[in-house]
Amino acid sequence: ALDLKINDVVEKLNVEPQLVNDIGQAVNELISNSIRHGFSSKISISMFMPTEEKLIITSLDDGIGPRTGSPGLGSFLFDSLCGSNWSLSAAIGGGSLSRLEIGLA
Repeated sequence: ALDLKINDVVEKLNVEPQLVNDIGQAVNELISNSIRHGFSSKISISMFMPTEEKLIITSLDDGIGPRTGSPGLGSFLFDSLCGSNWSLSAAIGGGSLSRLEIGLA
């Protein structure tokens, strides 16, 4: 099951098509990683903008949580989109919590 919450401001976001594509790729990677690596069956993704210059995307799943190992393609994608402003951690009660902070300015 996928639960997607998008703030009204995000729905009206006006950015370059390439950034829209990159954001879509990042969300796809969050979902894919939750299923492929975390074996999750429930994923909740939220998008909101605390300021006009920043988009936050969070992902919470019910999988087995983050695993150790070498960074994969998702890590490189998140690095290129967010720099060091992203995280992956174990969620309270199990699963994984991801947070991406994307600069829009």
